[in-house]
Amino acid sequence: MLEGWTTQAVVAGLTEKIKLGTLVTGIVYRHPSVLAKIGATLDVLSKGRLFMGIGVAWNVEEATAYGIPFPPVGEKMRRLEEAAQIISKMWTEERTSFTGKFYQLRDVYCNSKPIQKPHPLIMIGGSGERRPLKIVAKSMVTPAISSALSRR
Repeated sequence: MLEGWTTQAVVAGLTEKIKLGTLVTGIVYRHPSVLAKIGATLDVLSKGRLFMGIGVAWNVEEATAYGIPFPPVGEKMRRLEEAAQIISKMWTEERTSFTGKFYQLRDVYCNSKPIQKPHPLIMIGGSGERRPLKIVAKSMVTPAISSALSRR
C-alpha cells in the first residue's frame, strides 16, 4: 500500500479540481505539528484543495509492526482532541504555543499557511457520538461532516 500523503502530492500535480485528503490519518503515526505542516504544504501545492481527515487509528498490528506505540482508545481520543486543536492553531496563528497532556509546543510556526481560509476542513473520524462531537466543537471543524463520519 502506498503512503497516503506522498501519493496525494503526486495526485495534486496531476489534477486541477479534485479535493485531496485522507479518510483518515491515524494520529499515532504523525506528530500533530508535523501533520499540520504536511497539510499546509499540500493545500498550497494543490491551490487550496486539501481536506484533513484525522482519527485515532485502529490497526494495532500495523503500528506494532512499525514499532509505533499504540495507546488505549481513551488515550488516543484525548490525543486526537489535542491534535485537532494544534493543527487548527498552527494553520491560523503566526506562532503557536500549546500545553496539553500529550503534546507541548512552544512558539512554533507553520509557513506557508494553507490557502483556504480560515483553514482547510478538518474531519474527525471516530465511532460513537459524544466524544467525536466534543472534539469537533473544540477544534472548530464542520460538525455535519464530522458527525456523519462518526456514525460509520
